[in-house]
Order: sequence, then structure tokens, then C-alpha cells
Amino acid sequence: MHYFHPKRLIRKLINKRNMLSIKIQAWRDGVNLEIGDNVRIYKCKISAEGRSKNNHLIICNGADVQNTNFSYFGSNSTIRLGEYVKINAGAKTKTSLQVGSNTTLHIGKGSLLSNSIIICTTDFHPVINEEGMRLNPDKDIFVGENVWIGRNAYIGKGATILSQSIVGAFSVVTKSFSQENILIAGNPARVRKEKISWTR
Repeated sequence: MHYFHPKRLIRKLINKRNMLSIKIQAWRDGVNLEIGDNVRIYKCKISAEGRSKNNHLIICNGADVQNTNFSYFGSNSTIRLGEYVKINAGAKTKTSLQVGSNTTLHIGKGSLLSNSIIICTTDFHPVINEEGMRLNPDKDIFVGENVWIGRNAYIGKGATILSQSIVGAFSVVTKSFSQENILIAGNPARVRKEKISWTR
């Protein structure tokens, strides 16, 4: 795993077999990058709002990430792509991974993501009750190993999708699923089939 300050990342890897093409819009301490070996990053963008700090983007060995936006809307959050994760988005159909404050968005080893997907740990705008308490706090998202997420899916805060599962195209996932090897689909997403498996 290689650790880089964003400005040094571009200088150090931009000419490494044309495997890296990434635009960074963040304050100096906004996002810390950890890039594994044999990683391909093509036409991606990292952005951090305002003076957010102590955020992390971890892309593990063998990942292949295309046309993906990584967006940080707070501090102390992490986006982690496990080994051999593939995000196969297009130039006009980008996939977007978004985090708020104090949250983790985890995509497990070997998972496959299509285009126009949004995965988001925050509602962006706080909702406050009369006692001054926030009613919609940011929450972690966990996607297990070898999960296939179809195009135009939305995965909201607090969601859990366990290993060897499939998320159907255009699905809206807003809760946690406790079973592995399931097909979930619909708006809102629910279990459509059990004891399934898939291969790339």
C-alpha cells in the first residue's frame, strides 16, 4: 500500500503506465490517499467540501475504478474499496460514492459496480427536533465481498449488503439485509431470491 499527499500522488503516479487519471479538489489535509499495488484509476475525481479534515480514501490491491466521483461532505470519514473491486462506470454515467462526517463506506473484495450508482452515508441537511437533537445522523454503509450492484442503484445511509449478493438495477436500498447470497431489487429494495451466487 502506498500513502500519498494528494499533490504528490499526481506527480508520482500520473505516468505509471497510464494507470492513474484523477482530479483532486480538496484542502491540503482534506483527504488522505492510500493506493494499493496494480490499481487502475481512470477519470475519477476526489472532492472535499469546505475545510473538512482527516478523511481517507483507501483503494486496495488490484482494484479497477473508472469514472467515479469520491465526495466528502464532512470530516473523519473513510471510503474503502477492497481488493479487486471493479467500478465500471462511463464518462456520462458516473458512479458516485459520498460520505458525511464520522462514517465509513466499505466496498468488499471482488465486488462489481455498474454505472450511475449513488452510495451515500448522509442526508446532507440536518433535521433537528425542538430539543435541538439531530434526527437524521450520518451512518456507515457496508457492502460485503463479491457483491454485484446494478446500474442506477441507490444505496442509502445505514445499509448493509452481505457477501455474494446482487442488487438489481434501479433499486433503492435504505436498510440492512442480514442474509448472504440474496438478490435484492425494487423501490424500496426487498429480497427477491435466496441462495443465489454469481460470477464475473
